Amino acid sequence: MQYVESFNFNYPFLYSYRRCPYAIRARLALHISNINYYIYEISLKDKPEHMISISPKGTVPVLLIAESIKMDESLEIMLWAFQQAQIENKLIPKKNRKEIFELVHTNDSFFKENLDLYKYAQSDIDKNKAFNQCMTFIKTLDIMIEKNNGFILSKTLSLADYAIFAFIRQFINVDQKKFKDTNQKNIEGWYSIIQESSEFKYIMRKPNLF
Repeated sequence: MQYVESFNFNYPFLYSYRRCPYAIRARLALHISNINYYIYEISLKDKPEHMISISPKGTVPVLLIAESIKMDESLEIMLWAFQQAQIENKLIPKKNRKEIFELVHTNDSFFKENLDLYKYAQSDIDKNKAFNQCMTFIKTLDIMIEKNNGFILSKTLSLADYAIFAFIRQFINVDQKKFKDTNQKNIEGWYSIIQESSEFKYIMRKPNLF
């Protein structure tokens, strides 16, 4: 991962925003797949014209592999990276494949919708309602992590862990004390493992550190 100030095709090129959960999981996948790439950190107030021209929806991540090949869905980028590194079968075991994608879908729809409501609620009633909805998913994950001795679907990290982590991180950071009071010890342990990993710390480095 090398930050650049302009578009470059020597390596795959990623438009990203450091705190965006979709961009975080794309960067994690690229990093653990040992793919060298250039990264351009966008400003949400001034998005690059080139990015908008190739992906009019205007959201990150956007990965360009060649002039005619682009991906602007984070899950698509993750799968491409794992395929390039030939670790797809390790991170998406056949026996868990259906369950992995079902969990990620629930995260990206039900949980993300309620996470946004929780973050931006206009009243305490709406905020608490959204919080409780989010907690139904959190509690499901907590049970799965306990059952699988540390991670969501197995004893090792899978696509599910990498794809869901950044959204749980965003949820926790809205009100860390409120989450702590729910006493979800398995989620807390799981979260700490990924949060403190060298992989996560690396992909969260700021441009001025390069």
